[in-house]
Amino acid sequence: MNELLPQLLSFPPHPPPLHPISDFEYDKQIRCLVQLLNKQPASLLISGVRGGGDLLDILDPSINSLPYLFTLLAHVQAAQDRRGGLPGQEAIPIYPLGPLWGKIVEFLTRFDSRQVRYAGTEWRRLVELVEKIARSINKPIVAVIPIRSAILQLDPASSTLTSNHVLFARLCLDAKTFRHALPILERDIQEFPSVSKPVNSLPASVSQFSSSYIHAASGLTDKLTYRHHLEYHLFGALIYLGLKKWERGLEFLTFVIAAPTSGPASAIQVEAYKKWVLVGLLHHGGPMPLPRIANNGALKSYRELARAYDNFAEVFKSGNATRLREEFEVGEELWKNEKNYGLMLLVLDAFHRFNIRHLEDTYSTLSVHDICQRDFIALDTTSQNKPSLPQAHADETATEQYILGMIERGELSATLSHPPQAEEQRSLAMVHFLPGSHGVSEVEQLRKAEEQVECTVAITEQIKNLDRKLGLSKEYIAWMHKNKKTAQQLGSSLGTLGPKQDGGDDLEAMDIGWEAGIIDEDMMEDFEP
Repeated sequence: MNELLPQLLSFPPHPPPLHPISDFEYDKQIRCLVQLLNKQPASLLISGVRGGGDLLDILDPSINSLPYLFTLLAHVQAAQDRRGGLPGQEAIPIYPLGPLWGKIVEFLTRFDSRQVRYAGTEWRRLVELVEKIARSINKPIVAVIPIRSAILQLDPASSTLTSNHVLFARLCLDAKTFRHALPILERDIQEFPSVSKPVNSLPASVSQFSSSYIHAASGLTDKLTYRHHLEYHLFGALIYLGLKKWERGLEFLTFVIAAPTSGPASAIQVEAYKKWVLVGLLHHGGPMPLPRIANNGALKSYRELARAYDNFAEVFKSGNATRLREEFEVGEELWKNEKNYGLMLLVLDAFHRFNIRHLEDTYSTLSVHDICQRDFIALDTTSQNKPSLPQAHADETATEQYILGMIERGELSATLSHPPQAEEQRSLAMVHFLPGSHGVSEVEQLRKAEEQVECTVAITEQIKNLDRKLGLSKEYIAWMHKNKKTAQQLGSSLGTLGPKQDGGDDLEAMDIGWEAGIIDEDMMEDFEP
């Protein structure tokens, strides 16, 4: 160890040199370090240093990330060997709050992303170990923050989907720590990792896209399948629904139901479609049009396997409360068995809410008594018991409180007033609808406008980055060569006809753009259905 330690501390140089080493030199030196670490037996890495102490106490996880990672895994292996385990089952003797657990969490929070790109398999092994430890003690919540930190430390933009994203989303869902998932879910996925290593890419390059160093061959992610894509967005949608972020939840559900498929929809897509129908009613007040890019085979599956939900949506659209009540009661067991009962209660409440909101399109003032005469469903969705479904005419006091709640939450632009009569004459309460955007204040409208501007700027930047990457791709370069050759051939052929009289170019009228080209390579080759 005394001879090995100086070699482990020699790279990267610290403090950093005035003139940083080039990416090529960095790549060369770090590969030598990886080879050195791979040759060392685990027993040597955990043997301690002169004077006593552990190598982990000398190494800095943010500077000496690779030696620290290999030493950590050596300690993990030693701990598992000491404990043994059941036949065919991996022993996990490391527990939260223990010293080794603290070292693991510290590493996943502080490691140097540039270094671990050269030890992807080892890095992912540590990430997956944290998840296994948390599940082994039935406390998935303890792994949420460390794994989230690891994903963002590796790729701050979190723009390339990995198997770690799926693992993290499932973990947050099981732990019911929905808000902890937002730093990952709020970052849009822009790319999928390739199966093989990209040509002419250096993992050490600091200017490349994350997909240039995150691929199946790097070990930083498992090989992604079509199912990984569906699962990540379904889990993300469920998390958003748990937070009542309906619009973002709908967006994630749309990714699932509109995912390309060569045949019928998968079970995951059908499950997403059922929730997509209900959330559309809840958020928009009526059925939404299906995505145009959805596959015809998938659409057929949705109609056949989710007919009860489509029927419910059509009744919702009709505005007939009696029929809606009947439709709900007929399918009550189905909603419960498919774990959509709670969402269905929110939809019933939304039916009541949207009917009241629609009144402001017609009336300027209306009494609570007149509102109660309308065929609305009044539900207490906060109750854990079976909801009461009155046949018609809701209680005036309850309706007044309901309207007051809508006003306070900003869902209705209105005021409530009472004539100067006795308190018991509450039937004279009047609702005065105000001009506005369905209860949305000017401050809220301004906030949404600012968010939209920020989103537009971010999307514009994403498009620029993807366009730049496309221009460097081998497919685009091959197309350029092919197009240049075609243009030369066409130019020589047209040249025999003489120049156009108007001075124009025959080639200008021809559609030979990149979008018109035919890409021979299957763009879905990285996914396995």
